[in-house]
Amino acid sequence: RLERARATDPAGAPPRERPALHRGLGRAYAGSGDLTKAVAILKAAFEDALSDPPDAALITAFGTYLANAYTDCGEYPAAHAVLASVLQREPELAPGNVLQLEWALARTYVEHGHLRIAETYTRRVLARLEVTEQDQLVGQAHLLLGRILLDQHRLEEAEAHIDTSESLLASAANVEVANVALDRARIHLLRGDLDRAQASAREALGR
Repeated sequence: RLERARATDPAGAPPRERPALHRGLGRAYAGSGDLTKAVAILKAAFEDALSDPPDAALITAFGTYLANAYTDCGEYPAAHAVLASVLQREPELAPGNVLQLEWALARTYVEHGHLRIAETYTRRVLARLEVTEQDQLVGQAHLLLGRILLDQHRLEEAEAHIDTSESLLASAANVEVANVALDRARIHLLRGDLDRAQASAREALGR
């Protein structure tokens, strides 16, 4: 439907005029696993936002999604380069745009193995989100922080954040709740409790 909308728009649906269309299309391709198309669409949109006159809000929106797509492809230097361009606009950004940027930075640093830096950015995201009523976003942030702590073998701290995420994501899609169960399985594995690890993994499979 998004491709049809882009094809039939008489103006050609340029990214700057139809940001939600291009952002949604890039996310749809990423969500379906076609990261090459996702990167192509989001890169074109990002370059359009950077052209004169540059649009800081759109640079952030397209740039963070593009960086996430690069991260999912394993192209970490490209993700860092995009985020560096976005960071140059940080003084011009609204709080919501800064939150998007910090979340993308956290994900990229996690995948690159810079866990302490990723932890710092994730804690900033949590601090911004916890004054809102967006329970599912707060739950996802707690889950990300739990994973970062798990990767550092800080099990007690990780478990506390995963417990919090479980309650906040109770009404989320099954894939989100399955992720909580998978992280619980990792905790049990690291503690050597194979029976509980297997039970949590089976719960994730069921979901």
